[in-house]
Amino acid sequence: MDTTLNHKQKLYMDMSYADYFNVKARGLSKKVENLVQCDNFCAYDIDESNLIRREILQFKNQYPNTHNVLYINIPFCATRCGYCPYFVEIYNKSRFCEYLDALELEIDRIKDTPYVKSTEFECLYFGGGTPSMLSPSEIKRLLTKVFSSFSFTSDGEFTFESNPATLTEQKILMLKEIGINRVSLGIQTFNDRILKEMDCAHNSDKARLVINQLLNIGISVNADMMFGYQSQSEDDIVRDIMELKSIENLNQVTYFPLRIIDNTELEKYNYGKEKITIEQHNKKLLKLDKLVDTNMTNIGYIREESPIFYFNKNSHKHRYISTSARVLGLGAGGGTLIDYGESINHSDIEEYISNLKKNGYGTKSAAFLTKEQAFERHILYSIVYLNRSLSDFKDVINSNFKDYYNVSAEDRIEKVISDMKKLKFIYEDDNGKLIITKRMWNVLGQIQIGVPSII
Repeated sequence: MDTTLNHKQKLYMDMSYADYFNVKARGLSKKVENLVQCDNFCAYDIDESNLIRREILQFKNQYPNTHNVLYINIPFCATRCGYCPYFVEIYNKSRFCEYLDALELEIDRIKDTPYVKSTEFECLYFGGGTPSMLSPSEIKRLLTKVFSSFSFTSDGEFTFESNPATLTEQKILMLKEIGINRVSLGIQTFNDRILKEMDCAHNSDKARLVINQLLNIGISVNADMMFGYQSQSEDDIVRDIMELKSIENLNQVTYFPLRIIDNTELEKYNYGKEKITIEQHNKKLLKLDKLVDTNMTNIGYIREESPIFYFNKNSHKHRYISTSARVLGLGAGGGTLIDYGESINHSDIEEYISNLKKNGYGTKSAAFLTKEQAFERHILYSIVYLNRSLSDFKDVINSNFKDYYNVSAEDRIEKVISDMKKLKFIYEDDNGKLIITKRMWNVLGQIQIGVPSII
């Protein structure tokens, strides 16, 4: 490793994780003004980042059977929804074939590394984008490659994100045959008027049909729902929840608050036509969050530690939670969060493909972490998640941390809270509640991995 890289890494190793979190979002800091400045968080240049990505996978996993997730990103959709902030392309068969060739190359580059060879993944998650957009032959090729290249626990959770409009019975049968046991289905709402306004490709009848097809064949379903759309009333939300209540054997519901993201059609509508500020919208989301929570609890669902996941009382828990998993991310925009460091691939598909062919990994940014920084990262993300929904969030963080690392987090929690306050990421209100600041939301907007979609 060259001396320049060592010098930069020394600067990083002296930071708290909160300081590093700030640096990678801003691309600069008073402490590290001689690092490379960029428009995202790439304090190392691309060649250095690819070297770091390779190096952090040369260590064996110290926790090979605990909270390990393999995430595969499929950034293609049939259409672009007006509220979507993610980097996706409209599906084209030849373009996807080129992407799949590159993804298989990335898999081949990492599958025999010490980290991967020593890891049994308990969760496999195909996200996007819309993975169900792929043809049956493309799905078979992708899944066969992944299942043959990595090791998974015998009771693993294997999830395929899907849209009701593109998930056919033939595809469902293929998913079941190859080993998928959970589908996260992007329903958003059962209100056809709102679905049409949001430019969704499906209607409520199609959503109901696909849910029943999946459940009847023995695939667990997560109903991916949304609240906070401008024309969605409180009664609309309650009707959606009553519809969820009527579905037997529905294991999980994910309720996303619809945040207004810059440079989306929704942002242009809200700020341009309706003149709604982000502060006004967030107040609305907080009110609706209480409505959702009350009604979901009333129909027998339990709110998980994250503020957006709900579980049927009789179902298993979802395995992929950003704050409590070691994530190895592949594909364009794939983010990796492991104990030795973290990285993110280029989100732009063309840049991902060209850089992968050039230097082997397609990585945009990466950094080593010390063990203590990895501890603090776990706590920082947990504070952002859990503080929003649980009054006893510190106890929950400590319990999760012990399960994760087999050591106590108690003193570290107070240190990370102090670090976050100094950086004006959080403040404490008169009731002792930690409040996420607007500055923190701006920083989170720059970070593309491990970020909760929360209010």
